[in-house]
Order: sequence, then structure tokens, then C-alpha cells
Amino acid sequence: MRLEERGERGLVEIIKKLWKVKSEWVEEGIGDDCAVLKNGFIFTMDSFVEGTHFYYEVYPPHELGYMTLAASLSDIAAMAGEPLCFFLTLCLWKDLPEEWVTNLLDGMQELAEKYSCELAGGETVAGDEIAITIGVLGRAEKPVRRKGRRIGDYVYVTGIPGRSYLGRLALYNEIETELVMCHLRPEPRIREARMLVERYTITSMIDVSDGVLIDLSRLEGEGGIYLESSLFPTDPEIERLCDVFLEDPVDVFLRGGEDYELLFTSPDEIGFPWVKKIGVVREGEGIYIDDKPTEVKGYEHFC
Repeated sequence: MRLEERGERGLVEIIKKLWKVKSEWVEEGIGDDCAVLKNGFIFTMDSFVEGTHFYYEVYPPHELGYMTLAASLSDIAAMAGEPLCFFLTLCLWKDLPEEWVTNLLDGMQELAEKYSCELAGGETVAGDEIAITIGVLGRAEKPVRRKGRRIGDYVYVTGIPGRSYLGRLALYNEIETELVMCHLRPEPRIREARMLVERYTITSMIDVSDGVLIDLSRLEGEGGIYLESSLFPTDPEIERLCDVFLEDPVDVFLRGGEDYELLFTSPDEIGFPWVKKIGVVREGEGIYIDDKPTEVKGYEHFC
């Protein structure tokens, strides 16, 4: 069977079957936003490849550095953790201008300083494709897992997913809009995640990287997820760009991806203005939109 038939999830399942965690230092291995280690440490890794995640000619290096580190820090946020340090491996063309690399690192440093997250090491290698691999070590007293939703929980999201997707389309088509910066400079919800767990009961959580719908399907627990499209957050610029690109705002919200917002369940009524309730967990299986079962779609590698 080819990888395109299995998809990313199928490949992960193969790896999980072949590699059984036996170390006493690992409490939770493959299957969540971060590995959960002893003493409250958590660790995540991400890779970003030219031609798959970004294009050299399109992405300014400073913003690319900011964006890639933000995506990695977002995994720490999804478990309500605090980043401690990160590790960086760069695969670069031999003839790449030094200024490009310097600007890339400046973008990472700008974001890292916000969270006192030091660069602690890494590797450099020459290759035919630019690739950026980032590992982040963090700490969480009580990591919030993907597994744990309960019947009766509400489904919540921070911010407005879909803005990054439209910002990416605008970037590629050279259309001026504030949403371009939503794509290039996402903010990991580290502080917001800490505020949520300190005040409310959060039963499961993930960050929106591949799209609300497919990331919701990765939350495990009781019952089915019932969403109401009338509750999906939007704004005038999303509506305008959906008209420009002939996109459906509901579809953009559900399948956009790369927003790095928090998607979570809780039995509590959340009072923060930057959090929106979009559904509820009830008896049943699967995901429903306006009481109709929906096919889970979003970005998945190898498909």
C-alpha cells in the first residue's frame, strides 16, 4: 500500500505499532500535540519544507522565521504549557544568501524573546530543499490532552479560524489585506491557554493547524460533536475575501488551517471575549454540522 492511500494518520499508526514506549521518562508518547515527559516536561517537533509549507520566492524570511517558530510554540500552548527553549535544524541551499538566513533567524528571535524561549542548539546541513525543523521543550504542571471530552461539554475556539487560509491566498495573489499578516505572523495562544486552565475545567484541547474540522476529529472522548454554523465567528474582511476568491465562509472556517488557535471542550461557560462557543458534545459518534453528519476534511500530508 502506498502512503497516499494511508495518509498521515495511517503512517502514524504504523509508527505507533512498531515503536512501543518503554522508558520511565515518557508518560505520553505519540498521539498528542507534545510528548509528555516526567516532572512536567513536554516536547514537540515540527518540520517545514520549501514547496510544501512555503515558497522561497513568496515568503519574506523574517516572517517565515516568526511563523515557523509560532507553529511549534502553538503545540506547547495546546497542552497549556510554557516554552523553555528550542532546538533548530536548518537544511539550506549552498548558494543561499547569508542575508536570507540572518533575516530568518531574526524573525525567530523576535518571537522567542516574547516568551523567554532560548535557542539551545541544533544542526545545519546543505541540501537541495530548504527545510526548517524545530523542537521545543516546555513545561506544564497539568498538561491538557487531546483525549478527555465528555458528554455535556461545550465546544469552543479562540479567535477566528479561516483568516490564515485567506491570508495565504491573498499573499499568493498579491492582494493587500490585513489577513496576510494573520498568516505570516500567527500568535501562539500560550498566555490564553494558561488563563483558561487557571479559571475553567478544560477536558480536551488541540491547536488548529490543519483545519477546525480535521483537528476536532483528533479530540477523543465521549459522544459526538455537534456544531452550529450560526455560531462560527467571522468578520467583514473574511466575507470580502470569500467573495473575491469565491469561497464559502463556513467551509473556510472549518477547513482553512494554520491559524494556531485553540480548539477545546469544557463543561463551563467560558467568559473570555476572545473565546467563542461553536457546539456541544452529545450522545452519538462523529461530527455533525447543524445536526447533519459531515465528512471530515482538512489538510493531511501524503493525501
